Amino acid sequence: MDVGEICLKYYCHINNEPLKSITQLPENEALNLAKKLRDENPCVAHSRFGPIFDEAFVNYYHRRKIVEKLLYDRFVDLGGTPQILAPHYFFVNDWGQMHTNLIVSEIKNGTANIMEIRLKDIDIAYVSFVLGDTMSEVNSDDWNRILLKDTLMESITSYGGYENYFNSIKSQYPYIEAQLWTDKYHHLIRTV
Repeated sequence: MDVGEICLKYYCHINNEPLKSITQLPENEALNLAKKLRDENPCVAHSRFGPIFDEAFVNYYHRRKIVEKLLYDRFVDLGGTPQILAPHYFFVNDWGQMHTNLIVSEIKNGTANIMEIRLKDIDIAYVSFVLGDTMSEVNSDDWNRILLKDTLMESITSYGGYENYFNSIKSQYPYIEAQLWTDKYHHLIRTV
């Protein structure tokens, strides 16, 4: 795969509006929206907090806010210029084996879409990357393994392409997560 063909992808329920982050909302609004989405649009993503939904969601929300603050600070330290405090999350090219069955099942039954944007269309100032999942990788204030677009592209190029690079890391990191720190690319998001 040519570096120019790399896409950032995410899946969402067919009734969800692209480029919306629940952590951009205050906690009470976020919880109410999460419950509304769970009740009106049942899918794995909306139902993942289980029977103690309120408590599990609030715990997730607080942890996500902490992680986003660390990501934001590291991104700025590296020269990024985020336009929003809570990024939009994507997978680079593939959502990894961990999510494949869930995503494929929901796409096949018509409850979810894959959304994507070409990485080459995104300015370096607005995108960061983490190998693996930020919620499990970002563990402390001293964590500092965020990548900028140029660093990721250099790694991909040095391995002779995306597939070779990803194959070299996938035993440790089942996917590469991308964080988009702007709303300005809404018009470039497309359903695939």
